[in-house]
Order: sequence, then structure tokens, then C-alpha cells
Amino acid sequence: DWSKAAWNTWMQIGYSRIGNSPEQSAKLVYFVDGRDAMVMNRDRLVNTAVAAIEQMRATDYRPPSEPRFILPGRSLLDDMAAFMDKGINDGLFFPHDKTVAMTVAEIVVNSDSEEPLEVSEDELFARERAAFIKLAKTDQTRERISVLLQTGTAPRN
Repeated sequence: DWSKAAWNTWMQIGYSRIGNSPEQSAKLVYFVDGRDAMVMNRDRLVNTAVAAIEQMRATDYRPPSEPRFILPGRSLLDDMAAFMDKGINDGLFFPHDKTVAMTVAEIVVNSDSEEPLEVSEDELFARERAAFIKLAKTDQTRERISVLLQTGTAPRN
């Protein structure tokens, strides 16, 4: 379900959700059992990686084809905007948080059309770069970056 995937991705980025363990990463679909390996001791990471490469060589490994993603149509943006508006009204978010969130939403949703849009990973990276540049041009983003660099914490405005 590409709409659900777009929503979940948007929420994970918005709330800065990271996987601090394989179990937590699996819940966020960052870690996939059978594809990824859990290594408890950092001293064993390199040896585990080398063994995995050797296994691939022995089995005549072929890399997977380039992934393709389907971005849902722009109606999902309305749901995302409503979520942000409710958060602002409830005092959970600031108005600039909505600006950031909706710019991120334009990465994972086809904001140009109601039709789904198939994109490559490189096209997603290009959308991400464009969103970053768009946000970097706003006074509020530059202020947040400046305060963060000076104090180590984001401003609460």
C-alpha cells in the first residue's frame, strides 16, 4: 500500500524515528529478517560483513534490480496538512513545523497530480535535495539552523 508507505515514511522523518536495536528497526521496517544480519558485538562487524561477501561470491550473487517506488496522488497531502493543522491547534507543532512537514510530504507524494507517480531511488534523492534547498531558503529554517549550531538545541518558536 503505497499511500500507507508514504504516510509512515513521512511520520518517521517528522518524528525523527530511528532504530536503536534490530527489534525496533524491524518495527520501522529498517531491518528485515532474512535480509539483514544482527551483530551484537561491534568488534565482529567487519568479519561478519566479509563473511557475507564471501557467501555472495560463492552463490553467484546478482544485485537486485533498481527499486521503483510509487508516490500516491496529492489527495494524501490534504490528510497530512490536516494532521499538521490539528497539531498546531493542539499546541504540539509550530507553524514552521508545518512548512517543513509539508515540504517533506512533497518528497513522498506526487504533489503535481492526483495520479500515482513511479520514481526511481535517484529521483527520490533529487526530490529530497530540492526540498532541502527550498527549506534552506526560508528565514525560519536559517534561524533554526543558526540557533542549533550556536546552542546545540533547536529553538522553540
